Parts: sequence; structure tokens; C-alpha cells
Amino acid sequence: MKPNYYAVIPADVRYNEKLTANSKLLFGEITALCNKKGVCWATNNYFAELYKVDKKTVSNWIKQLQEQGFLKTELEYDKKTKQVTQRNITICTTGGGNKNMTRGGSQKYDQGGNKNMEVNIYNNNINNIKDNTDTYNKVSDFRKDYILAYDHIIKLFHERNRPKDTRQKIQWLDAIRLCDVKDKVKPQQLWWLCNEVKRDSFWGKHFQSLLKLRKSRDGEMYLNKYIGIFGNEQFEILGSEN
Repeated sequence: MKPNYYAVIPADVRYNEKLTANSKLLFGEITALCNKKGVCWATNNYFAELYKVDKKTVSNWIKQLQEQGFLKTELEYDKKTKQVTQRNITICTTGGGNKNMTRGGSQKYDQGGNKNMEVNIYNNNINNIKDNTDTYNKVSDFRKDYILAYDHIIKLFHERNRPKDTRQKIQWLDAIRLCDVKDKVKPQQLWWLCNEVKRDSFWGKHFQSLLKLRKSRDGEMYLNKYIGIFGNEQFEILGSEN
């Protein structure tokens, strides 16, 4: 089952003669996955599986978009091992856009020559972690990585099944939090798992709300059932990243 969200490919990307057709298509896919702050953290492996190509091909498409100034990528590293733990892809709405992205900072770029839109680079600050017993009454109470995961996950669901108000949004955010602190499924793992479930022709049509994950049937929580069905090496890799 393919994702059912909308993608946007602006004219300056569509008619750029230095981009291949597939790199333009990838740009649209990235816009669909981006959260409201313009950040996407899908991996090359995800795009490779989606489009049935190898990861090197995806790398070449991303390189084309970077060279034309339509994308910026930022790598996050583990402080101890120095290994890459996450890649953030940021969209630039005009070619030759923002440069010198700073970790944990912000950057402004021109959108259609009229407005400056501020793009906050995702920063998972462990100081934002709240205790399990805390009450979450508003969206800003949640960790930034939970909000980022939410912005990605809702795109996997049909609009009619997404939260309709702040109360429902908080319920979904709390489900993401509980999956992390109680079930030890990190936000990136959760997004990956939800995407795999929604792509499945059988399980996808029965998965219409994130809240279902922590519900049980026959003594087994759906979250664990889905992990048993769809969990693989990629899921484990995401879980080992700090």
C-alpha cells in the first residue's frame, strides 16, 4: 500500500532542466513527509523501498536537488561514537536557498520573494524530557521529538481520521510518548512502523488511529502485534540510535 498523502512540486523544481524526472518526484515526496517546520527525516532506505530502486540512486537524486539549492541536509551524530544517528532534510522553496544550516538553530529563506519563513532545525534536547507522572495539558508540554514524530505520522492517515482538535492532538502525542517511555519504541521507530502498517493492503485499512497501538486484543497490544509482523533490521537500527 502506497502512502496516500499529497505532494507539492513547485514550478521552479518542475521546470528545472538540470533535474531528472525522478529527482523532481522525490522532491514532491519529501514535501509530503515534511512536518510544518519543513523538516523530513526519512532515510534513503525508506525512499529506495518506496520507489523500488537502490539507495545509491536515491543518493544521486538528493544530490541533484542539493546542487540546485532545493534541499539542505543536516546530519546528527552520537557524541560518544561519532556515528550518524539521524539526517534532517530541509526544503528550500527557491533554488540557491538557505546556506550554513546550524544545529539547533534557525534559518530564514525567501518564499516566493514575498515572505521570510523561519525554519527551526529539530533539536532533541534531553532537558525537555518530562517524568512519566506529569500531566500533559497542552501541546507545548511534549518533547520536541514527539511533536516532530506526530507531524510526520499524521500524514500517513487519511485526513478524516486525523485529530480534529487540540484535545485529540494531545491524545495522539501522549500515545507517542507512552510508546517511548513505557513500550521502549522511539519516535523514529514508531513513524517507521506506522508507515509499514499503512502500506500493507490488509493491516493498513484496519489501522485508522494512532490510539489503536496501545489497545489490546486477545491479551496482546496492537503495537507488539505490528512489531512482530513488520519489525525488521531497519526497525532495530532505528531503536539503537541515540
